[in-house]
Amino acid sequence: PSPDNTNRRYTQKTVNGLTAITTQRMLPVGVAVSIFRHVEYSDLIGWIDRADDLRAIFDDEEVWRDRLVPISNFAELQVAELYKHHVRRLDLRHANPSIIAMLTGYNIKELDLTGNVLIDDEALGKFLLSNGRGLLRISVSGCLNLTNRAADYIAKCCPYLLAVKMGHAMFSVSALSLLVQIPTITAVDISNSILMSGEAVIEVLRQFSSLERLNLTGIHGINYAAVTQLLTSSKKIKHVILKDCEGLNGHEIDKLRRSFDVNIVHNAKMFDDSVESVRAYLMALISATN
Repeated sequence: PSPDNTNRRYTQKTVNGLTAITTQRMLPVGVAVSIFRHVEYSDLIGWIDRADDLRAIFDDEEVWRDRLVPISNFAELQVAELYKHHVRRLDLRHANPSIIAMLTGYNIKELDLTGNVLIDDEALGKFLLSNGRGLLRISVSGCLNLTNRAADYIAKCCPYLLAVKMGHAMFSVSALSLLVQIPTITAVDISNSILMSGEAVIEVLRQFSSLERLNLTGIHGINYAAVTQLLTSSKKIKHVILKDCEGLNGHEIDKLRRSFDVNIVHNAKMFDDSVESVRAYLMALISATN
């Protein structure tokens, strides 16, 4: 289908045309499914509302495969409810608790709540109790209204979780320790968690049995000794982000790279401030003597 040049939405003429050639079998159903698989979600909702004869096509799981379905209002909720048996990825970043409370019976694999400052522990817990058992990935980063109790709900309701993002929030190390009981977790993002600090974080992270990817950006107290301890005990880790970790300098990062087969992302300076100051002093001294 071709978009309307004026408002970038599909016209009723286009809807009618595709409906006709599909229902009259002039266009194979499989081709129509492939077309709708690439239609933006906001446009897909328009098609569903205006083309009843295409409902069979919309009910094909291929239309929904890998599609991140946003729900922020009742119109989007109604569409998601019609095809909930196909929806595997939900975007609830802009959904309020009342809408989230209506979502039951979903078999989702991915949940994105990033930056949702309205959702609280009870709303998340109720949602996960109904929809979380098959969840593989969850992001609660920036959800400032969540506490350690939310982590407890995640640990109890999501036994097959692979990846969790919980940075920029008010979780403590205790919340992280609750997730250790999920043996399948391979990726953890606790970047810029102001209530977490180095030694305690490292001690908990060492208890994750399957950890492969880790984001420690901005965690206070992360230093060379702590990272060495973690990488020595956690052999499966292959990727670590250490940006804005003030306890690490460029030389220490290089030593870690030489010692461990791990991809380390950082923005540390090659020289820390004290070494750079000494260097500047020596250069000035040499210049003066000349």
